[in-house]
Amino acid sequence: LLRLAYFPYLIAPVVFGSMLQFYFVRLGLTGSVAGVWLAQVLFVFPYGLLFLSTFWNDRLKQTAFQATTLGASNWQLYRSVLIPMARPWLFICFVQCFLISWFEYGITQLIGVGKVPTLTIRTMQYVREADPHQAALASCLMVLPVLLLLVVNQRLFLKRVDPS
Repeated sequence: LLRLAYFPYLIAPVVFGSMLQFYFVRLGLTGSVAGVWLAQVLFVFPYGLLFLSTFWNDRLKQTAFQATTLGASNWQLYRSVLIPMARPWLFICFVQCFLISWFEYGITQLIGVGKVPTLTIRTMQYVREADPHQAALASCLMVLPVLLLLVVNQRLFLKRVDPS
């Protein structure tokens, strides 16, 4: 069943978007923010699933088994064992899924039919219009959240080593 998660990445995003478009037209979701959001979720969810499937390994299962053997309730197991172990993985998964969605152009263009103005769509419009100043500004704005997430990652998860 996990192999089905590879399907959106075996084909081009535009082809995947074209396959989704039939259903989105029937549901009335084309050209709407909700439709673009749902298409993005359908595109990045398998990536998150594949990424986090490596987290749920035998070592984690054994750790959870040990905690329950030592008397931890389900609440204590999640609060004190699983969530602290999963926190860095969840953050990295969120960042990776955000980046894939943030820079995705094909699905957004197909499902949004040009009516949903995302920053990626605007940047490509500026490039097509040969407006280098607006394209450069939009590109810098696209990189800004990535840099902020890197700073947050560094502050939260990298341990500082004292040289003395």
